[in-house]
Amino acid sequence: MENRPAPSGPGVAAGIRRIGRLAGAWARFVHRLRCHRQRLHLAEMDERMLRDIGASRSTVWHEQRKWWWQL
Repeated sequence: MENRPAPSGPGVAAGIRRIGRLAGAWARFVHRLRCHRQRLHLAEMDERMLRDIGASRSTVWHEQRKWWWQL
C-alpha cells in the first residue's frame, strides 16, 4: 500500500462545510421536535388538570388576568 497525502483543496473543504451544515440542520430539527413533544405533553397535563378541577380554559384565562385588587 502506498502512503498518499490526504486529499485537500476547495472541493474537500466545500464537502466538509456541507456536511457541517447538514449536521446543524439535523440538530435543529431534532431540537424543534423535542420542544414540540414537550409542549404537547404540557398541554395534555393542562387539559387533565382543568378536567380534574372542573374549570374551563376561559375561566382560568380571566382569573389569571385579574388585578390584585380584584382577587
